[in-house]
Amino acid sequence: MTIFIGSLAAGIYNPALTLINTTFLVPHVVWQVLLPMIARQQYHTRLLRWVVGLTSVGNLVYGGFWALVFWYAADWLVLHVYDEQYLAAAPLLQIMFLIPLFKSFNFCWTTLMVAHDAQVRRTTLQAIGAVFSIAANLMFLPVYGLLAAAWVNVAAEIILFVCYGYGAWYTLRPRSAH
Repeated sequence: MTIFIGSLAAGIYNPALTLINTTFLVPHVVWQVLLPMIARQQYHTRLLRWVVGLTSVGNLVYGGFWALVFWYAADWLVLHVYDEQYLAAAPLLQIMFLIPLFKSFNFCWTTLMVAHDAQVRRTTLQAIGAVFSIAANLMFLPVYGLLAAAWVNVAAEIILFVCYGYGAWYTLRPRSAH
């Protein structure tokens, strides 16, 4: 990124991205703890449905909380976590406010795929998001700078949300008895 927008702009983007990435810790840990239990479950057991249902509600609450914080308190958060000189990162946080919500669900979908031996599917779907991110950044970063970086990050997470959601559905879909 520094090549396209310079080190000063990258330095402004870094606090916003660090705050966003910090929100991934909780869903990551939750799904690492749940992975062994999910892996032991058959595709359509009541326990698996309950775990996915309850954690989906948890994802909505957790992601919704961070969306509200990043949307309404971005300035305050940047000011108190970093310093006044990084306040230019606050609008970027506001652009990326939905990433924790999508990422929480993406942890869910990828865990379901990994737990049911669909690692190749997961990696293929991840490659779609990576190729999009690289191509979009190459196209838009030189023209639109930091705003492009933030919007591409959001778009990539939404693309992964759709891809991983499909992958989880495909992995857990009912199979015929043949």
